[in-house]
Amino acid sequence: VGVEQQIVQPGVVVEGFLDLAEEGRTDDAAATPHEGDAAVVEVPAILSRRCAHQHVALCVGNDFRGVEGLSKIIDECIDVAAKGDFKVLTEAVPLVGKVAEGSNFVLDGRLNASYKAVNLLVEKAAKVRRVDKASSGLRPGDFIVSGGSKSDLDDVAKQTGVDFNALSGSVSSGTHDVKQMRVGMYHRYRGGNMDEGWTRFLLEQFAFPYTSVKDDEIKKGGLNATYDVIVLPHDSTAMITGEGVRGRRGGRPTVYPPEYMSGIGEEGVEALKDFVNKGGTLVTLGDATAFGIEKFELSVRNAITGVDRKDFFCPGSTIKAKFTNDHPLAYGMPSNGLV
Repeated sequence: VGVEQQIVQPGVVVEGFLDLAEEGRTDDAAATPHEGDAAVVEVPAILSRRCAHQHVALCVGNDFRGVEGLSKIIDECIDVAAKGDFKVLTEAVPLVGKVAEGSNFVLDGRLNASYKAVNLLVEKAAKVRRVDKASSGLRPGDFIVSGGSKSDLDDVAKQTGVDFNALSGSVSSGTHDVKQMRVGMYHRYRGGNMDEGWTRFLLEQFAFPYTSVKDDEIKKGGLNATYDVIVLPHDSTAMITGEGVRGRRGGRPTVYPPEYMSGIGEEGVEALKDFVNKGGTLVTLGDATAFGIEKFELSVRNAITGVDRKDFFCPGSTIKAKFTNDHPLAYGMPSNGLV
């Protein structure tokens, strides 16, 4: 599957893949994968991988035509007994990061835990920069930390398990300062939104601060005074605007008390346009991308709109992806991975 997109309006991020897996991981593969080789999709990434450290799957091929039992896969991959000085663990062993000697440090931008560390550091008023150009052993996406007390650094290393490696030499160019964005997460009524809950959970796990934004606040306008980024979680255009809402399987919609009916209406659409035109960033996830494409008249299309499910259907599948990891949206990602 090839996905091509061109976004000519600044400030609108159309993102269909939020939950990104690590290179080589198969944890999120469907229980019964579809036959044939995985498709290749080229897409940008907004959030990095899930875990703090990279994992490589053992002996699992890319061709799932013959789905074998777990015992057979294990037999093929591990054919000798493991020997060593092993210890039985009775409780979880926390990862504790180390802080090297010095005043300037590097955090590995490939680790998800580095994002949490950076958020905690910014809260403690430490100066953090992000590397944009590779140099002196630094990769695009790595974080450079300066300032901050020794006790603060030790505390963050302990909380996150991230190592603070000493920076050799000085880096005067090819970086930009990191600042915390004021994030608004759209929260609707009409029974709530599961994807909003999972997205909030993800932000909370990595210490990204956010504020829930409801219809009335969006309709009121003037959003730039409060927010730098507004996130619309996976949802239909009808549920976001409150116009033409249908019930499950096309039936009559559920009737809620008026104060719990949801929708930003045309007022809200115009307020979001004004927010973007004045420099704000609107992030749309999953089906909410259709809202961004339609309401902002973007020069981008969903390549599978109108395609019959008999011709294209891959729920829960793991798909090969290529990442342009020198672009800010894909910093820290491998060149090839799975989504």
